[in-house]
Amino acid sequence: MKAQCNKYTFKISKDQNESNYLQPLPDYVRYQRTEELHYCDHPTTKRILEITENNEIKHDPDFFLPSRILNLTHLVFKDPPRYITEQISLLAWVPPQDVDKFINLKKEEENAQIEKDRENMVWKSNPLFKLKKKELVQKCKQMTINQDGTKIDLIKRLWENQEDHIYEELYTGELETVPSTISGITSMSISAIRIILAHHEVKTVGSKEELVLRLFMLKHQPDCCLDGKREGLLDLIKMCEHFLKIQVQMELTSLDSERMFPSNKQTTTRQKVRNCPIIRPTVQIPAHVNGANLDELFSPIKDYLQEINKQTEINTSSTSFMCMKTPGNTIKVKWLKEEVMGTGWQPGWYSATVLDYNKDTDELTVEYEEEKNCTYKMEFTTMVSKGFIEPSKPLLSMIETYENLLTIGQTVEIKWTHEELQGTDWQAGWYEAVVVGVDFDEDTITVRYTEEKACTYVIEVSPAVNSSMIRLKKNNIKTVLGCDT
Repeated sequence: MKAQCNKYTFKISKDQNESNYLQPLPDYVRYQRTEELHYCDHPTTKRILEITENNEIKHDPDFFLPSRILNLTHLVFKDPPRYITEQISLLAWVPPQDVDKFINLKKEEENAQIEKDRENMVWKSNPLFKLKKKELVQKCKQMTINQDGTKIDLIKRLWENQEDHIYEELYTGELETVPSTISGITSMSISAIRIILAHHEVKTVGSKEELVLRLFMLKHQPDCCLDGKREGLLDLIKMCEHFLKIQVQMELTSLDSERMFPSNKQTTTRQKVRNCPIIRPTVQIPAHVNGANLDELFSPIKDYLQEINKQTEINTSSTSFMCMKTPGNTIKVKWLKEEVMGTGWQPGWYSATVLDYNKDTDELTVEYEEEKNCTYKMEFTTMVSKGFIEPSKPLLSMIETYENLLTIGQTVEIKWTHEELQGTDWQAGWYEAVVVGVDFDEDTITVRYTEEKACTYVIEVSPAVNSSMIRLKKNNIKTVLGCDT
């Protein structure tokens, strides 16, 4: 016998592998009648879950967890209009005033974190930061200054006792100064990443891995860095509408039964058992909803999200995305818990080799390292926008090389084989050349060799990089923001 319990679910089962979670579901029908936020009773919840064919809700006890939904909406909307805030309250099943409190609290936390990051970055750029803490403590003693606190606290006290200094702006707003690759961004401090994201009004909450990917998307696709979160929110809305329709149908069926079999029960009045009134959470029914169209409850927020998506259609023609679509390259693909349920696989990231990319259907064909001789197809743009595809570590290095190759003036080295040089006086090996032209659409560069300046050659970049026939000249890699890229 095994018991599992959290704030929203309670489960007792004999089999530890059993996953039939029974969690509260919002009672939309009762809300329409009373404007009160209640959850369905146990028999109704059980029946609804039996009817639905979607396994995600059955195996995810946190699906309707208010804090999860509020965090998701917070990542998607920076300053939502009032009618969207009311829609969020219906999704999270909490009163609008609670949504307002949550949004304001998150804003205060983010602003406080950004100010702390800015201050830390300023003091870390101070000449005193090069000293050891023991040396700083000694200086504080000499100046009779408080010696308690962190290294930055000591630097701040020492500096404030000197003349005022004007610091240079940490970030000027030019994305060109940000590394182009994920590896380059990863080498930055998390404080620097948060400062840049905040400057461009992008959410700064999340792990460093999430922030790195967000800044990478901001660099290459400024309007698409939160597409995955928007898609996740649309999936949640779709699920809510699914359960809403089931509840409406069950209500209609119940009414038909009452008409056929009238009840003879007498009405009774409950005695008052509380001395104070019960305050029930309520949300005003949206103006567009009436008794006949409850299934359109979430239409405003759906339209709002779809309009945002139209304005931020992802363009996957950038260098990094092109590399992830190139056959032979390796990528990482994320699998969710509900997707691997019953397969023996664990949720997480899996390494895969790209076999083919169909430009007409935007379909990527891959083979996983864990499952050879078995191919999988997926919509590339959709998976990228949801954050379910990332470059592998070897591919990151290749992307870094690729992006540097597509730079006019870059010095490269190109390998020539014996077969290619038959009938010439040249010897097989590596030859230095300078990039004099770039054609992004054709994936080619035009080079001029140091030993043959009168001629130019056109090189297909991706095949050359994949076959290790081209490389950057050593000691010729540019440095951006103090990070090697």
